[in-house]
Amino acid sequence: MRENRFQRQATKGVRVLALIACAFLMVAVNLPATERSQGEVLKRGMCGLPGSWAGEVDIGARFFAQYSRGGWAGGGPLTIEWIVLDPTLFGNFPAAVRTTQSVGVWRMETGNTYSYTWVAYGLDMNGTPVYAIKTSGMGTIRDCHSTDFDWVMEVFPAPLDPLHDEPPVCLAGTGTKERIPIELGICEPPLP
Repeated sequence: MRENRFQRQATKGVRVLALIACAFLMVAVNLPATERSQGEVLKRGMCGLPGSWAGEVDIGARFFAQYSRGGWAGGGPLTIEWIVLDPTLFGNFPAAVRTTQSVGVWRMETGNTYSYTWVAYGLDMNGTPVYAIKTSGMGTIRDCHSTDFDWVMEVFPAPLDPLHDEPPVCLAGTGTKERIPIELGICEPPLP
């Protein structure tokens, strides 16, 4: 009787140890690797495009872009705020005094390439559209902090509609973007 009870306790202890070892093994197997190669991160889609980016294109325009998640993980809305952009489009529309914010969409095509389309308007001093531009292109995420992209801009003098009419003029080029990092400010408040 005594041996039987001792054997049951020993067997119970072995089972508990086996369960603890299995739990540790499951945790260890599921821990993410501390160092992943950039290629592996891009391949697994861990960087992603959503976020804020500062960029410039080869015609001298500079911008802030916001890629937001949509109803699905592989795309969503895109807004662009222009920092530097010639509203006259190189003197072709001298009545234009400003360009609206650009609004459009983006979609991931593969693990590190994406497509996008956006529309903006050039306005005169009364806020009347002088032209519309529709820009589309493809981008490649180089690493988690930068992308390269190409673009084709279709120009629609008013009253042509960028969603229904054929463009009489097209421009093309390339650009780069850098992710805007989230960092705390480094400025100290002034002393009293």
